[in-house]
Parts: sequence; structure tokens; C-alpha cells
Amino acid sequence: MLRAQGGEVLCAVGKGDFNIRNASGAIVQDTKAEGIAAHTEFIDSLIPKLARSATLNALLDSYNPAVTGPANELVHLYEIREALAKHYGGDAEARRKLGIRWKGWKRLGYLANDASLKEGRHRGRHSELRHATVDELDEARKIARRLIEAFANQL
Repeated sequence: MLRAQGGEVLCAVGKGDFNIRNASGAIVQDTKAEGIAAHTEFIDSLIPKLARSATLNALLDSYNPAVTGPANELVHLYEIREALAKHYGGDAEARRKLGIRWKGWKRLGYLANDASLKEGRHRGRHSELRHATVDELDEARKIARRLIEAFANQL
């Protein structure tokens, strides 16, 4: 435990949620609440557009179980990439129309398809599997959210 004047910080392996308190003990930052608020804002921004796009509905049908069902998270996040490639007629066209860099598109594909991860799509290809790290899952979620946001911004 690290101590600083007016607060405490508990360090752990991986990413965790934390509260920052001022000298009187009042919470001045709550990362869990901030994450929930950001997720809610993201979903709320898409709701008005759902009636106009079956593809956007399909993207959210994959995103929601990804963030609530960690055992198959990368499977569902990759479905977002697949749906956009289908919508635009291929990977290159989807990236071009959405303004998505190759690096992020490729990274999501690697995590979901090629890495020896228990949450990935091709678990039978690897003799030894490991769980995805918190950072890997966070990165995949961020890429998928960027894909959804880029698509929704075109509606």
C-alpha cells in the first residue's frame, strides 16, 4: 500500500478500479463509476440510430454479450469486424469507409483468431491456451467500440 498525504493507493497486478479521496475522505474520483458512465453514454448515443440500421443492431447484438460474457468475449468482438466487412463488401472497403487504421483492424483479428487465448475463436488450434490479459481484453473492446462508433457516425 502506498500512502500519500490525504489519501491511499492500493496497487495490484493488472488494471483495477479505484477511488481517490481528498483529505476529508470524500471521493473525488471513482474509476468504476466513470467506466459505467462512459459505457452508458456510448450506448445512449446509439439508441436513436438503431431504428435506421439493421447493421447497427447486429453490431450491438455482438457487443453486448462480449462485455457481459467474458468466456467468449473475443468471439463476439470479432463478429463486429465481420459484420462491417460484410456490410461494406470486404475488409479493405470497410476500413476505408470507416476511416479505421489497419493496425487496429489487424490487432482485433490477431487477438480473436491467432493468439492462443481461451476467449478466442480458434481454441482448438493451440495445444496450450491462456486467458487473455486485462490489457488485451480492454484493447479489443476499445477497437470494437471505435468500429461501432465509426459506423454509427455515418448514419
